[in-house]
Amino acid sequence: MQIKKNRFFNLIGMGGVAEHESAIARHWSRRFEIALFPVALFALLAWYDNKRGQALMGHEFHVVFDWLLWLFFVTEMVTMLCLVRNRWHYLRYNWFNAVLIMAAMPVLWNEQEFGILRTLRFFLVIMKLANLSQTIRAVLSRNNLGLTIMAVWLFTVFAGVMMTAIEPSFQNLSDGLWWAWVTVTTVGYGDVVPETNAGRILAGLVMLIGMGLFSLITASFSAFFIAKEERKIVRKEEEVLEKEAQVLVGEQRILHHLQQIEKRIESLEQRLPPGDGNKP
Repeated sequence: MQIKKNRFFNLIGMGGVAEHESAIARHWSRRFEIALFPVALFALLAWYDNKRGQALMGHEFHVVFDWLLWLFFVTEMVTMLCLVRNRWHYLRYNWFNAVLIMAAMPVLWNEQEFGILRTLRFFLVIMKLANLSQTIRAVLSRNNLGLTIMAVWLFTVFAGVMMTAIEPSFQNLSDGLWWAWVTVTTVGYGDVVPETNAGRILAGLVMLIGMGLFSLITASFSAFFIAKEERKIVRKEEEVLEKEAQVLVGEQRILHHLQQIEKRIESLEQRLPPGDGNKP
């Protein structure tokens, strides 16, 4: 499954840094992935502002953001090309970065003819975020967190459909699904509420089960981060034990050499004739 996933991202030009690359290259690759979250957020705001034509941020902000966004991807690509050992391999499986740089180059834009590039740029940034799915899958695979979230989602849909069916005050399915979501998450806006006894009984069950399900999600996240810290501690202990083992081996070698020297001295003493040591 992992091999198929890697092949898919290599095909669409978002293969990232290979596992056999240097540690510093993989380290900076993760740094750029983390920095991509606020970049995507600002890209979303800029796209919304341009799409609605409200100019809430001002023309100067858009100009500055366009250049900063372009410089971010240029910096990422140049940095990774300097750090990876096999540059051709990186370019071959990360050609999407070059497309993104070309699409985000502000100097080529014209508001009348190339305004669609702003929308294209936003969707390209969102596609690049898909490369982080490996990290997300790693989190969801811990302690069946993905299955727990799926169970919460299915239960929420089921509760929303049931409430819409038995509660006359709910006009449509969207009201039932919205009520189920805010109830399961224990937010409870109160904009739509059950009025019949059957609806209130169902609401009570949803509240109890919802608190239990979200407690499982919280416990799964906590277990994931605790296990992560435990692995760090275990690695540090292994490093300390390895250093102690190396010191012990060094001490044993020194002891062995001392024993050899002692044996040689004893052998030399035995070869000396008697009384030589008392001569003036």
